[in-house]
Amino acid sequence: MNFIKKILPVILVVFTIALLGSSANAEKESVEVNNYLIHAEDEIENGNFDKALEYYDQAIQKYPSFVESYAYKAELLEELKRSDEAISEYEEALKIEPNNITIVLDFMNLYYSHDNFEEAAKLLDKAVALDPKHSIALYNRACVYSILNKKGEAIDSLKESILYDINAKANAMKDTDFENIRTEVAFQALMATNVRLDGQFLELEKAPIEKNGRILLPLRGIFEGLGAKINWNNKTKTIEAVKGNITISLQIGRSVSKVNKETKKLDVPATIVNGSTYVPVRFVSEALGADVKYYSSLKLIDIYTKDADKRSLSKEESEKIITELDKTVDKFVIDGIYRDPYNLESTEAIIFFSVKDISNLEKFKSLDDNIKAKYLNDYAQENWGDVLGCEVVHLNFIFDGRIYYSIDTKYEAASSSLEIKEYKKGLNFNVVVQDREKNTYKYYYSSAQ
Repeated sequence: MNFIKKILPVILVVFTIALLGSSANAEKESVEVNNYLIHAEDEIENGNFDKALEYYDQAIQKYPSFVESYAYKAELLEELKRSDEAISEYEEALKIEPNNITIVLDFMNLYYSHDNFEEAAKLLDKAVALDPKHSIALYNRACVYSILNKKGEAIDSLKESILYDINAKANAMKDTDFENIRTEVAFQALMATNVRLDGQFLELEKAPIEKNGRILLPLRGIFEGLGAKINWNNKTKTIEAVKGNITISLQIGRSVSKVNKETKKLDVPATIVNGSTYVPVRFVSEALGADVKYYSSLKLIDIYTKDADKRSLSKEESEKIITELDKTVDKFVIDGIYRDPYNLESTEAIIFFSVKDISNLEKFKSLDDNIKAKYLNDYAQENWGDVLGCEVVHLNFIFDGRIYYSIDTKYEAASSSLEIKEYKKGLNFNVVVQDREKNTYKYYYSSAQ
């Protein structure tokens, strides 16, 4: 089970809400609720739990629409082993805000901790309906489905979770909640080595294999994924792959190859296993001009292709595009001190740069990488007040639920020192907007957005 970050300390969250109230009345209300919750927190620290519950009740009676009060009270009741009363508080909160996903997930945690997996599953279904790309909700639903022996549903939900956050795979490798499905072929395929090409997972007809510490992929999957045409000489058992002005020649079992007639030594040769031909992924990818990164703990190969012969824009052309983007790009912050679906640290934040029209994505793509990095980083530095206290800020340029460019920056970081990652096909991601007054968030692409 992968638990979502719990409710933050009362003083930090609610006092910040008071400062950020959307109106004078909202600010006054937030301050008054804050006073009740601070008193409750003090009483909890002193061991006066009944008195703390009285303060929560006062907050609820005076401001019944502030659902966090119900959640705080439910959390304390659960600590006091008064689970039935805690359930009632969560139910009341959801009557007021049925689509508050953080309340839904906190409520789910309670049921899960008491082994009431049927009710936990219902709440996780609701959470996924509210945010269909919520990796943690999808992962937890997979856990619960596995426990309930709903094997197909568990594997499908886990696959979706990994699609939106590859770290779910590392968690699943050791999570005992998956004991019921661990021997399933589909589960083992998810746990095997995966390949992402420009942000999207490659669908391979056979699983990758490892030989002498090197990963080999099925011939057709990797070459076609990289846009190369393949010729096979059955007599000599030789593969010829052509992409643009690059020709690669590999012979089965031989530890040398040719790239444009230049001989190259291989760490591991191409091979045939059970009738399928496999080729070394790093050699093939790099020979065709791509970059390769391997993450052993995730069993993940990331391949990034490069643009050939991309025309550099003039200064005037770049400035015109940036001016146009400034009018259309939606910029918003996800701060780790508030609730989020990523389990960010309190010293982390994300700034999303969202475009709704593919033409604007193409405009951004046309910029040189140093201009892209400067555009993203300049905005972050100029608006660092929105992420005060953050040590790392992730800058993501998105379109239609996918990240196409990403940079990690720090305070006063120079753009020239930053590495920009490009995902040409887009990296699937759960994009949300935070509601800081209610200490929750919602799916960015929901109909309400």
